Amino acid sequence: MSDYHIIDVAREKNRATVAFHFAVPDENNVQGTALSTCLVERNLRDEKDTSRVPTHLTNFATENAELVAGTMVEYVETIEFDANETNANKLAVITARYSVLASIAPDWLREELKFWGYHGDVT
Repeated sequence: MSDYHIIDVAREKNRATVAFHFAVPDENNVQGTALSTCLVERNLRDEKDTSRVPTHLTNFATENAELVAGTMVEYVETIEFDANETNANKLAVITARYSVLASIAPDWLREELKFWGYHGDVT
């Protein structure tokens, strides 16, 4: 699995659309459903494509299998930077953003999926 893929760069060279990939924590939500299962069910409900990464950019079969299984989640974001920066500096901005997102992704997933599938009766 790649940590991220650059899938588009603006003509002005001041922003890039990036697909970030994060491992899904191997744990259950309050309903007792594995977070990976929650993602699979949510993606089926929303009829989401598994990835925005074009198939020719990566080992699509491997990453797609992880996305379909819910063991990896993809988050797409547009990253802005100074068009006059060097390519190395632009990549450093993207890598720094990945590091920030990777540090919060597990908690973000736990919170987003906390009650997925929960049901109860009020009497």
